[in-house]
Amino acid sequence: MDILKFQYRVRPELPVMFTYGSNQWHTMAVVDSGSDITYLPHDIARMVLKMPLRAQPETIDAAGGKDFRGIPQRVTLAILDERGKEQFSFPRTKIYVADRHYTNDHTVLGTDSLFSRFDVTIRATRKEIELAPI
Repeated sequence: MDILKFQYRVRPELPVMFTYGSNQWHTMAVVDSGSDITYLPHDIARMVLKMPLRAQPETIDAAGGKDFRGIPQRVTLAILDERGKEQFSFPRTKIYVADRHYTNDHTVLGTDSLFSRFDVTIRATRKEIELAPI
């Protein structure tokens, strides 16, 4: 399988699509090698993907010793190319949804869903990300 390369502007981000049931959401997700989990904002999960969000929130250890509460869910996570075409799809990927609305919320791809499936190279000086399937 080919290596995918992406250019980014400010943060290392990838084009992705989350699917829950028949609902889909295309977005740019921040690649975060320091995050163990993949994280989705509450409002997107509830309003766009129509997730019921009935599970009990779990406490997640976050950077800087701060915790947050996340609701575990399963989605299909697709990695898209720069034209929006699906390149890889991972059904039943475990993610966490924020238990409430947070200001300045970002979608984050953590080590559990991205780094366990790809060798990820971030070249900050070129503002480039490479994904090589494992």
